[in-house]
Amino acid sequence: MENTTHKGLRSIVYESAMAGMLLAALLTFQTLHIPKLITGVVVNAVFIIAFLIGGLRVASVLALMSPVGAIVTGHLPAPLMPFVPLIAVGNILFVRFYARYYKRHMIMRYMCPVLSKAFIMLVGGLFMMSYLPIDGANMPILWIVLGIQVVTGIGGIFVAESCSTSGILPRNKGLPKTF
Repeated sequence: MENTTHKGLRSIVYESAMAGMLLAALLTFQTLHIPKLITGVVVNAVFIIAFLIGGLRVASVLALMSPVGAIVTGHLPAPLMPFVPLIAVGNILFVRFYARYYKRHMIMRYMCPVLSKAFIMLVGGLFMMSYLPIDGANMPILWIVLGIQVVTGIGGIFVAESCSTSGILPRNKGLPKTF
């Protein structure tokens, strides 16, 4: 009879180690204070890489921790702190929709995660703008942020999948040979 407790513990240790290493990579990029567009692509790529080599649980933990790390490292400006829960939910949707569609056609794989994240940020942003003392003249800023989210999401998926198909990453999740 196989010892399933040992296998479960091994899996938890692997996932914890993977999450820790990838969280360190996220915090490093956020600390470098490189342009937000590049940082956004890298952060989204790390989410997808986390899913590809560590699974959905590892990627979800990173998606949840990333906005907190952005505050700690100073990457997220203080006035945007009320948006941290919204960013975390958007990140988790990004990861979960990618996990749902990662074996599907490229359009589904790229657009469903990106648009789900943008949608939750749009709805949440509109809600917050209506209840927080934020001037309605700031509406163009919300659209700019959403545009950046779409670009960095697509870029992150492209970078992560390029790393996976080039052999840089271990192929742990039974991904298709071509994306």
